[in-house]
Amino acid sequence: MPAEFSGRLDDFFRQHIRHRLGGRRTLTMSCRLSMVGFAPHELAPRQWSCHRDLNDVHPQQCIAASVLYLFHDSALGGTSFYRPRKSPAEIDRLVRDAVSMDGPAFTRRYGIAPGYMAGSNEFFECVCSAPARWNRMVFYDGTVFHSGDIGRPDALSTDPLTGRLTLNGFFSCSRVAS
Repeated sequence: MPAEFSGRLDDFFRQHIRHRLGGRRTLTMSCRLSMVGFAPHELAPRQWSCHRDLNDVHPQQCIAASVLYLFHDSALGGTSFYRPRKSPAEIDRLVRDAVSMDGPAFTRRYGIAPGYMAGSNEFFECVCSAPARWNRMVFYDGTVFHSGDIGRPDALSTDPLTGRLTLNGFFSCSRVAS
C-alpha cells in the first residue's frame, strides 16, 4: 500500500492497539491487499493448515497482525485462531514439510487432504473465530496460529468487487518491559 495509507494504519495501531498486544515501539510495519480465490485443489500443502506470521521472534520483540474485511458476503469467511495439539518439534516438522513436500506425499505423511482448513484437526484445535463483517478490522498476536475461515470455497471469486478482499497489516514492535 502507499506510504501515506500505511502511515495512517500505523498511527491507528500505535494509538489504540499496540500496547494491548504488548508492544512498546513499532520497529517495522507493512500492509497489503489480499484476495483469496483459489479452489481447494489448487492450494499448496502450506495453505492446507493454519500458520503463524513469524515463527522466530526475538524475546524483546513482539509481532502483531491485522486483517480488515473489505467484502460484504460474510459467507466468504473470517479468521480462525488455533492452539497446537502436538509438541513444538512435531508442529515445526509439519510446517517445514508443508513447504518442502508435494501434496500427495504430505497427505500420506500427515493425513491432511487438500483444501482450506476448517475447524480442528489432529494437529490443531480451533479456539476462536472472528466472523467477517464489512469494514471490521481484527488485530492479533502474529505468533498465534491462524487461518482464513473459508467455509464456502465455492463462493470465492477473483473479482475484487465481490471476492474475499482483505487488507492485511504486519507490525514488529519492541516489547513492553515487564
